[in-house]
Parts: sequence; C-alpha cells; structure tokens
Amino acid sequence: MGNEVDVGGIAFTSSLSVVTSMIWGKSLDENEESSNLGVGFREVITKIVELIGAANVSDFFPVLSRFDLQGVERTMKQQLHKVDEIFQTIIEDRMSVKPEESVEQQGRKDLLQILLEHKQKDNTSTFSINQIKALFMDIVAGGTDTTSTMAEWTMAEL
Repeated sequence: MGNEVDVGGIAFTSSLSVVTSMIWGKSLDENEESSNLGVGFREVITKIVELIGAANVSDFFPVLSRFDLQGVERTMKQQLHKVDEIFQTIIEDRMSVKPEESVEQQGRKDLLQILLEHKQKDNTSTFSINQIKALFMDIVAGGTDTTSTMAEWTMAEL
C-alpha cells in the first residue's frame, strides 16, 4: 500500500505488445533478441510521443522553423531513423523466412505477412517497403499513445 503505480507506462507497454503482436506476430518480449529490440523500440516511441507533444517555438513563429532553435526537428529525425531501422530489421527477417514456415509456426497470419504476400503475388502492387513502414508507424504511434493516455486519464479521474 502507498506505492506509486505508473499506469501510463503499464498501459503503454501493454498496448504496444498487443499492437506489435497484431502487426508482426510477436510481442516485444517473447524472446531475448526481440526483448532487446522491444526495449529500444519502447524508448524510441516514447521519445517520439514526447516530441510530438513538446512546445516548439516554431509552432508559434513559423518563420523561425528553418532554424530549428530547440533542436526538435533534428531529434525527431534521429528517432524516426531509429524506428525505420527497427522496422527494416523486422521486415528483412520476415522476408528471409519462407511463407509456409511462418504460417506453420504461428498457425495464423499477421498484418506484415499479409502485406508481404500481397506485394510478392501482385508485381503491379503499389505497396513499397517504405509505405509498409509508414503504415506500421501510424498504427504503432496511434494505437499505443492514445490508449495509454486514455487509461492514465481514466485512472486519474477515479
């Protein structure tokens, strides 16, 4: 009793695990390799969410935006580059596995597998790997931040 509980952090971690399980079939803490990946991924996503909500002088004075006085744009580009590398690693790992093997192991298809199969079957597909990564970024950022924020506010109001 009397201990502080980080509801936002717990909700963020839980929703991130659910979203990543849906997207590429594994939660971020299923094995040691993905656990290390998961820790880095959580840190990057948390930093991006903080940057999105941070006050920026350029938002109030757009003429100053090209100077990036607070370094927000530079930091955001660094974080997005890290996310891009993580997504690229996950996609390359999945592309190196034969589709039959991944279905037999899991018994179900995830979003990444469906998109890659569609891309491979239909050579005229307009999906690029960059578009898949952008879609995943939207899903992860939207699915984790809004859920954890809602849970945190709900608990605060109780």
